[in-house]
Amino acid sequence: MATPRLLGGRYQVGELVGYGGTGEVHRGRDVRLGRDVAIKMLRPDLFDNDEALLRLRREIRYATRLIHPNIGVISDVGEESGKDASLPYIVMEFINGRTLKEVLAAEGRLLPRRAVEMTADLASALAFVHGHGLVHSAVKPGNVMLTAHGQIKLIGFDLVRAPSGETEELEASSVIGTAAYISPEQATGGSVDARSDIYSTGCTLFALLCGRPPFLGDSPVAVAYQHVRADRPAPSTFNPDVAEAIDAIVLRTMARDPLNRYQSAQDLYADLKRVAASASAPAARRGAATRSRGLLSRRARPTPPMPADRPTGHVFISYSHASDQRYVEKLAAHLVKAGITTWFDKEIISGDRWLTTIVEKLDSCAALIVVMTPESERSSWVGKEVLRALDSATPILPLLLRGRAHFALRDLHFEDVIHGRMPSDAYVARLRSVVADRSRGHA
Repeated sequence: MATPRLLGGRYQVGELVGYGGTGEVHRGRDVRLGRDVAIKMLRPDLFDNDEALLRLRREIRYATRLIHPNIGVISDVGEESGKDASLPYIVMEFINGRTLKEVLAAEGRLLPRRAVEMTADLASALAFVHGHGLVHSAVKPGNVMLTAHGQIKLIGFDLVRAPSGETEELEASSVIGTAAYISPEQATGGSVDARSDIYSTGCTLFALLCGRPPFLGDSPVAVAYQHVRADRPAPSTFNPDVAEAIDAIVLRTMARDPLNRYQSAQDLYADLKRVAASASAPAARRGAATRSRGLLSRRARPTPPMPADRPTGHVFISYSHASDQRYVEKLAAHLVKAGITTWFDKEIISGDRWLTTIVEKLDSCAALIVVMTPESERSSWVGKEVLRALDSATPILPLLLRGRAHFALRDLHFEDVIHGRMPSDAYVARLRSVVADRSRGHA
């Protein structure tokens, strides 16, 4: 029998019980105290991945501060010497239970009162996280556990960030990967704060009430697009047992504009607790309580339009670096000869400075060209660029190079440039006209 692996001379590594984007979690044993623990380590396939290592170190730096009844407790951290570097690990309390994702898979939708009470505990945990100046950034059923004793525990802090700007490590793919519960500002590369967690909490409550997330689609980008553009469905649309007061809470948390959401998790917690208490009150009292709280029955305000005074000038070209860079270089040269200034990112570079450059170029462009291929449809970079352009009403003129039209662009007129040909004179004239109109409109 093989000798069990021992970390720090104390923690015996046992069976694999879970994994996430960067880490894997093992059941372990603290041989010094004689108790079960959970041990989170970097996935073996990511030992050479600097971004994954940075995320785990950031989780260690931030999550060790968070001691709360509804947050998985970190009891120890350490590093194990590898071939070329020291690899960090996290020792946490072993939670005997299931994630809410597993609960939903086994039970389907929950009773409304039970769903509201669980979400209130989640909001309490988030209020504590936000009180420490942090944003969880990945609130979803898979990152919330229900213990055998019915207690809620928030876990999965590998994407935790400080709103002050420590976001340079976050790749677009990590954001798109949680599309079912993502906020519109995350989907479009905007600034993220506590209200982004509140939006994701609303999506989680929706899933608990309905047995499914608010939006479904055939790809993560298709789902993220709906968070940015689609009307929000009320939970009662899918579950007639959901009361109007609960509908109102969910719709407010899921408002497209952060200004129309709850401004703090503590406020959300207070409303959830009131609704949960009302659900257990006699009918006469419940009706009076609901009437006295007009705030809960008020639907989310309409999202204000994007400002129309943005600078314009160049044309932004969105494409997949994996397959289409040579075509894009030829396309850019072709358009420059026609008097159209272009910009495209010539290589993928991680880091906050590069992301800022892309956002600035995209937000200041006169139009967006999307080179549509199967690779670009799967690209989270392209998806974020398209969603941001749609959200800001930037004109999009797609070119179909291979495959089919992207989900979010199927209703737009696009030109076929299969076999790598350059766009027609008519397309170029239309693009030039769009640039001129936008320039005149913002002169």
